[in-house]
Amino acid sequence: MKKVNVTWPAYHRDVKRLAKTITQHIDVIVAISRGGLVLGCQLSHVLNKPLAVVAVQSYKGKKRGQLTVGQFSSAVPLKGSVLLVDDLVDSGTTMSEVRKRLQKMPNVKNTFTAVLYWKPTSHCFPNFYARRVDGWVRFPYEK
Repeated sequence: MKKVNVTWPAYHRDVKRLAKTITQHIDVIVAISRGGLVLGCQLSHVLNKPLAVVAVQSYKGKKRGQLTVGQFSSAVPLKGSVLLVDDLVDSGTTMSEVRKRLQKMPNVKNTFTAVLYWKPTSHCFPNFYARRVDGWVRFPYEK
């Protein structure tokens, strides 16, 4: 499998590129932990929106396992238009499942998805993404 090594300069460039594509009104950002935490924090600052977190686990090392979704953690109500963010969308299972849970919340009116890197093999196409990638992505915070 091809490996894509993302450097910090490339990461920051792609965050800026992604932020420019987000044209919808957003009330709150929800970052999928762990991969979406850095991106969620940066977008929260750039877009000046509050940040919430949801813990999700689907990998054990490089092996995909059963998806476990924790509780949403937020200092503000999850309502209105929510932007769900993660570092990448691989199979699309995590993004799809968390989005479904957000859409069931009575005060959430719209859900949008944003990722830095989108893999074309995913069954989930994000509303916003910075780049298409093929292969295993290694982020600078994973080194």
